[in-house]
Order: sequence, then structure tokens, then C-alpha cells
Amino acid sequence: MSMTLNDGSVANVHDRLKDGSVANVHDRVNDDSVADVHDRLNDGSVANVHDILNDGSVANVHDRVNDGSVANVHDRLNDGSVANVHDRSNDGSVANVHDRSNDGSVANVHNRLKDGSVANVYDRVNDDSVADVHDRLNDGSVANVHDILNDGSVANVYDRLNDGSVANFHDRVNDGSVANVHDRLNDGSVANVHDRII
Repeated sequence: MSMTLNDGSVANVHDRLKDGSVANVHDRVNDDSVADVHDRLNDGSVANVHDILNDGSVANVHDRVNDGSVANVHDRLNDGSVANVHDRSNDGSVANVHDRSNDGSVANVHNRLKDGSVANVYDRVNDDSVADVHDRLNDGSVANVHDILNDGSVANVYDRLNDGSVANFHDRVNDGSVANVHDRLNDGSVANVHDRII
């Protein structure tokens, strides 16, 4: 009976495995034919519904995630390929648009703010790196060109006028410091050599 099929007919070549035995239910694909090499997983077993891609083909190594399961829509990039380690966020999920830097790569620790979010254009300094504490104003925003001194550093309280703006050339005394009340005339301008007593 080992050579007889369920309907009582004799198994022909299309019903047999490589060793000559008759294919049983575990060796058959959906149309009841014997699974060939294209229908089988690496261990020789027949691919089930969880191993089949949308086009009906068996998922190969390029279609699988790290645990061996077939990548679904949540594991795939826009081109349909499976997201690898370079496309994933720290929790293993595929990086979405909110996790990507301008070049499309997943933002790493150097591209992220303290809350873990990716730094956007408002958080970046001129070289496109994320602004650190030395590039930020007291409110946490990145210092813009109006807050930067000639040496590239951010103006601190000693470099600012009463309105919070950075002191420019006309507000500074000879040593480069901001003119204080003792260096100013009644109109608020800095006293120059012509305004000073010897």
C-alpha cells in the first residue's frame, strides 16, 4: 500500500520523492502535487502559508528577518526589500521617515536629540551635526548667525546687550568686552577716545 495514493491509484513519477517513496501530505503543495526544490525550505520541509510571498514564491534568505520569519509590510523598505540592521531603529523596528536623516539613513545617536527624536533643520549647526550644549541658547534653540561671535562661539550673557542681542563692534570697548554703563555716553553709545577724559 505504500505505493498507492489516497484514491487507490498507483503513484507515478509525479507523486514520488527523490528516494522513490510516495509523497505524503507533508510533501505536497496546495495543488496536491509533490513539492519540488522551489517549494521547500532549507530544512527540506514544504513551505507553508507563512513562508510564501505575495507572488507565490517561497521566501528566501533575502525575504526573511532575523528570526527566520518572512518579512511583512512592517519589515520592508519602500523598494520592497527587507530592512537590515542599517535600516532599523534601536528597538529593531524599521526606521520610518521620522527616524531618518536628510540622506535617508537611519539617524544614529549623533543625529538624535535628548528625547530620542531625530534632529531636524532647526536643531542642526552649520556642518549639519546636531547642536550640542555649546551651540544652544538658554531656551534650548540652536544659536543662529545673530548669536554667534567672530570665533564661532555662542554669545553668552557677557556678550549681550540689555535687549538680548549680541554686542557688535559699535558696542565694544578696546578689549573686546561689551561696553557697560561706565563706558557709555548719555545717548547709550560707547565712548570713544574723543569722548574720554585723559
